[in-house]
Amino acid sequence: PCDWKFYASLGDKGPEKVFILTKCDMVIPKTLAKVATIVLEDIKSIPKSSQRLIMASARMGQGMHDLRCHLCSRAVSMIREVKKRQEKLENAA
Repeated sequence: PCDWKFYASLGDKGPEKVFILTKCDMVIPKTLAKVATIVLEDIKSIPKSSQRLIMASARMGQGMHDLRCHLCSRAVSMIREVKKRQEKLENAA
């Protein structure tokens, strides 16, 4: 699919790529497990991708806590990286 080609074209640039399956409540659990397995296999071919798959259903509330925690941890990491870069620039000046 075009999405996979797009992700592959990004290469190692940018932040780690994270994949989220949404609307998981709309899929039969047995089918959802198969879909998740297939997606996890596909993710392995994408450079600089997280090997973690977040599965969520906003309607049922499932997986939302994991998604929030992941987003918050990424934000904290990015803030730390920005501060390090600013310190390097200030020290170089």
